[in-house]
Amino acid sequence: MRKKILFITLLVTTCVNAQNFTMNELVNIFKTNSIEKTQEFLEKKGLTFMSVKKEGAYETIIYGYSPLAHYNDRATYFVNLSKKNYDGDFYSIGIQFHSRQKYNDWLNTVKNTYGAKWIETKTDTDGITNIYNGKTLEFYFGSQRNWDNKKGEYVTSYYVSLYWLSNSNAFSGTSDSGQNNKQSLTYDKGVIINGVKWATRNVDTHGIFAATPQDKGMLYNWTTANNVCPSGWRLPTREELNRLANAENEWTTTPVNGRIFNSGNHTLFLPAAGCRINGILRESSYGFYWSSNVINDGSFKGFTYSMQFNSSFAPSSNNEAHPEYMYSVRCVAK
Repeated sequence: MRKKILFITLLVTTCVNAQNFTMNELVNIFKTNSIEKTQEFLEKKGLTFMSVKKEGAYETIIYGYSPLAHYNDRATYFVNLSKKNYDGDFYSIGIQFHSRQKYNDWLNTVKNTYGAKWIETKTDTDGITNIYNGKTLEFYFGSQRNWDNKKGEYVTSYYVSLYWLSNSNAFSGTSDSGQNNKQSLTYDKGVIINGVKWATRNVDTHGIFAATPQDKGMLYNWTTANNVCPSGWRLPTREELNRLANAENEWTTTPVNGRIFNSGNHTLFLPAAGCRINGILRESSYGFYWSSNVINDGSFKGFTYSMQFNSSFAPSSNNEAHPEYMYSVRCVAK
């Protein structure tokens, strides 16, 4: 499920040396958890406000630096700032540019200064994304082929995105539920919906549940998703997702967007966490959840089944998804 998004630039930035933008500055301003301070910083660096995109629980503010600031077109820089509407938290910051040398320099900084370790490489027709985890941050380093209207050819652009690790306890020293040890996030009492025992929380990092049912956890490609459930849990089958989709359910926006599923006296909440394609968060008003089943024939052979939903689109487990897309994981008991 894809949406075409057009960003229109109304202002042109004057010639400011944005090449002084460094990874350390990006990390430090992100750690302030302040959209306002980050906007001031970007403007001092010569970037121009372009637009605001609101979708579901997220708001993204786009800044650009370029003599001809067209999105994905000969831009020196594009910076996306995302925050959660319901609590104002600074969710992510992403930057796009065209310098391979800067890409290499920033990657070395992430590994040498912040001790980030490589955990996964994703490859598709658009490019390659390498994911690194530090103590509190997750870094996406990727490259894409984009069309340059002036040159009339494809050119390579690079992007870096920063996200908070959901269980990093970066702000308070404990998780949202007040728990402060790994063991407390590996157990889940579960709830039975239409004969299937479901975990009450999404998966966060490998083998760890999110702190609360409202936490979105992390997004995974299909191969990795098959191996991230905590001990005693596994990825649901298409049939199990179908049973869940057939349960009585309703959309809610409190405290976050998602669907509540009911079976007798039991309820289960699945947040709408969106998906990531090429490291970019998309469709943040939708929920996307993996099944363990691969499509074995037809035009979608090699794709996998998933469940998708939003406020008006009822849950369905008949959706085809490319295995390199990154979706949420909700486990069932073994």
